[in-house]
Amino acid sequence: MEERQEIVHLPGGRFRLVDLSRPLGPTESEPSPPRLRRITHQEGAALWRQLFGIPEAALPGGLGFAGEYVEASTHASTHVDAPFHYAPFSAGKRARTVDEVPLSWFLGPAVVLDVSDLPDGFMIPAEEIEGRLEGMGHVLSPGEAVLFRTGAGACWGAGEFFERGCGLGREAVLYLVERGVRLVGTDAWSLDRPYPLIGAEWRRRRDPSLLWPAHFAGAEREYCQVEKLANLEQLPAVGSTLVCFPVKVEKGSGAWARAVGLVPAEEGPGEGPPARTLRFFWGCVFRALLYHSGMAGERGRGDGLSRRTRPEDLVWLRRVRDRIDREYARPLDVGELARGAHMSAGHLSRQFRLAYGEPPYSYLMTRRIERAMALLRRGDLSVTEVCFAVGFSSPGTFSTRFAELVGVPPSVYRRRAAREEGIPPCVAKQVSRPVRNREAGDAGAPLQWA
Repeated sequence: MEERQEIVHLPGGRFRLVDLSRPLGPTESEPSPPRLRRITHQEGAALWRQLFGIPEAALPGGLGFAGEYVEASTHASTHVDAPFHYAPFSAGKRARTVDEVPLSWFLGPAVVLDVSDLPDGFMIPAEEIEGRLEGMGHVLSPGEAVLFRTGAGACWGAGEFFERGCGLGREAVLYLVERGVRLVGTDAWSLDRPYPLIGAEWRRRRDPSLLWPAHFAGAEREYCQVEKLANLEQLPAVGSTLVCFPVKVEKGSGAWARAVGLVPAEEGPGEGPPARTLRFFWGCVFRALLYHSGMAGERGRGDGLSRRTRPEDLVWLRRVRDRIDREYARPLDVGELARGAHMSAGHLSRQFRLAYGEPPYSYLMTRRIERAMALLRRGDLSVTEVCFAVGFSSPGTFSTRFAELVGVPPSVYRRRAAREEGIPPCVAKQVSRPVRNREAGDAGAPLQWA
């Protein structure tokens, strides 16, 4: 795709346009590729004569109009899936078709999650999304669109595109929708895992939950998808705006869309920003200062928060920490913990980090991995059994998080621990305690085996 740099001036300032759409045309990336029949200018002139009795000689250069006839699925190229695509009913009501979905769903802030480090065919669980958002320091807001950059887009134009990329599971979709997200996007062929992999796994296991879980989640909670996006690497993780209006196909299950990202651009030489842009800029600066001083979310209370946690907040933070220690194996998320502490999710994350050095999600992962290490040292459970015993829903996520904190995969840790004799469990627990931010040094390094 030809790269073009386009800048537009809007009331909010200058924006760089990023084309997020794939061309609609014949390609090996589509199992059922679109077919285009092109009408040349010469053929257009002949049609003038046939339809209107106007001879070619009367037209400039003897040429008429050009055109195309398209035969393609509404789900070819970059397109939007309407709730009706997933099921005839959603949340107990008739599912809306693409011409019935509110236009506001297709215009709003974009959050880009880079999951290209995950292997092809991986099913992303809700906790993976929560963890990545936590690492970004971002709390989802209603109306945001979440776009997944799987890396599959690099294969567009080739047959292997159909088999590349990771996909979302049912819980991951519901996690997003329950937080007000109404549009979820991907650069892969489908928001679900690649279909050939799903088919192969179905034939092996015969498990209905494997089939189209991200799409079928739309039968429980209404949402839209936008698939086969392009150039997601040109968007920041947060701060851009997605414009993705679908074609108004009557009673359609989906429709082609020209998806565009609006990215704030720096002012060019001699271009004085309007007053509104200046107010926006300084507002952002002020909010950033509030955030880093620990005062975010406390304006209007009359007693700005210092970097030290307020005593009354600390009581609730201790309760949150104690709950994580007790219920680490349950499906906890920051939103639920925040509601229990009568705080917003963002405020809880910031204050928990100030009080204990890491956000609540990281603390939860540390507790789970610490317990997993103890179970693996005991040796009577398999790695998969340990994974589910400590609260993970995916062995792949468990292995990734374990290796991040411990330095080796859980299978390797279990095998090495089985060779160790004569170390009291209390000592093993202390010296092998998982440490986040491993770059801090060797003081907190796990127990090493020869």
